[in-house]
Amino acid sequence: MHADLATVWAALGDPQNRVKWMDDLTDVKPEDGTTAPGPGARYRASQAWWRFDNQRLTIHDHQPNERLTYSAETTGGGVTFEYTLRQVDERHVAVHFLLRMDSTFAKVNASMSGPLLEKKLNAEAAQLRDYCEAQASTRTA
Repeated sequence: MHADLATVWAALGDPQNRVKWMDDLTDVKPEDGTTAPGPGARYRASQAWWRFDNQRLTIHDHQPNERLTYSAETTGGGVTFEYTLRQVDERHVAVHFLLRMDSTFAKVNASMSGPLLEKKLNAEAAQLRDYCEAQASTRTA
């Protein structure tokens, strides 16, 4: 994407900033005494499309400007997300997404919802790109 590393990390590295760029995310609140993003930090996230319960997010790896790994747990099971950032040049950043389903029924769930998950991840990537590029363009204008 056409944005600097600091802009991309600001959007991605703090779960509370996700409501600024993820269309279906309605709220992210720290819990259990969390005051800043980092390993062990926990958040509760609400999404418009999933009204039955909230996701509990736990950050496992938080390396500023490099990598974010967190798990999202619901009553239906867990998913682990890993985002790795790579600066292509001074004005371009690549973000690599990795998703792992951690629930007991992960293989069945993936076979039934794989195309939907792929569509959702592509939409999330586009939203992140659009937000970061808009933020970067306002800084240079």
